[in-house]
Amino acid sequence: MNKEISRLQPLNMVKGWQVIENRLLEDEEENKKAEGTFLTLEKKQTGRKMQVRREENYFQFDFTIPEEKQIPKRIQLHTQQEMVSEIERAMWNLDNRTDRKEPYDFAPLHVASG
Repeated sequence: MNKEISRLQPLNMVKGWQVIENRLLEDEEENKKAEGTFLTLEKKQTGRKMQVRREENYFQFDFTIPEEKQIPKRIQLHTQQEMVSEIERAMWNLDNRTDRKEPYDFAPLHVASG
């Protein structure tokens, strides 16, 4: 595996979601030093999007649901583990997977942008 890709934060991905941008590393301290957008995910079929940015002292997690025609939902998370769990839960819930358990038993992937 490419050394740069192996440094990325592994995520449980739900089928249909595409990684547009990924600079989210496993090392929380490195992420806390960085600025800007870390992660952008999109489900092209529905137009749903998720984005993670680093703000002053927290991770800002935004997601939009176009069919609800409302302001993006925003969550402030203070630890990287909270943020990863919230991304995985939101990806699962936004995909309307009410018929199955959440996918926490899958092997997470290190997924590069594109």
